[in-house]
Amino acid sequence: MSFELPSSTSLYRESQEALPLSPRKENRHWPWLGFACARTTQHRFSLSPPISILDRKQGCMNNPLLIWMIYLFAQPYDISAQGFYFSDFEDYQTKAAKAVNSYRHPVEEFEIQFIDGDDIDCELAKAYGINQANLESYFSAVDELDEDEKKTVILAVGECGYDIESVLGDIGGVDMDIYYVSSMRELAEQFVEEGLFGETPERLQYYLDFDAIARDLSVDYTETVIAGETLIYRCA
Repeated sequence: MSFELPSSTSLYRESQEALPLSPRKENRHWPWLGFACARTTQHRFSLSPPISILDRKQGCMNNPLLIWMIYLFAQPYDISAQGFYFSDFEDYQTKAAKAVNSYRHPVEEFEIQFIDGDDIDCELAKAYGINQANLESYFSAVDELDEDEKKTVILAVGECGYDIESVLGDIGGVDMDIYYVSSMRELAEQFVEEGLFGETPERLQYYLDFDAIARDLSVDYTETVIAGETLIYRCA
């Protein structure tokens, strides 16, 4: 028996028809800047979130059209206005232009919150300090950068003090070392193997104190986790 998964459009429409206006308590959220990763924010009188969020437990995430969709939420600073979900910059512009408060006055200022999507894009939103002014640039970066480039942007801006626009203008020119290893000791072993501390006969490597080397490396190198992956980096 063949089975055809419903499209993301039909699932989203059905979810909106089935669920009334109600505050949501399960949206992902970081305490700073409205970033979405820990499902604690309650939106004021917001539409229920898209089906890709609601139906994870029902298996709808098997639909590849839903897995990589990004959903953000525009929360008005005007407490009498209703926010809205959006998934791209054009969607945001269309809905923001129609947003009004309870007095039918236009709403112009929103807090932008990352609600659902790939973890790496959530981290990228944090590095951006995502807001109305840089939304278009953020969506372009999500679409155009590969995963390694996104990690470079996240580290360069979030940890090494680079300006986001200067990094995006020349990612290859960022003066920073990134190592895809799981611990400082593993980095020490890699450096010894590559001969960065001088030529060491293989028979003598068994006598080296890699933990001590790792402690020395930690002065200049930093271990971090991005989207569930451990990395070690050094800012120039």
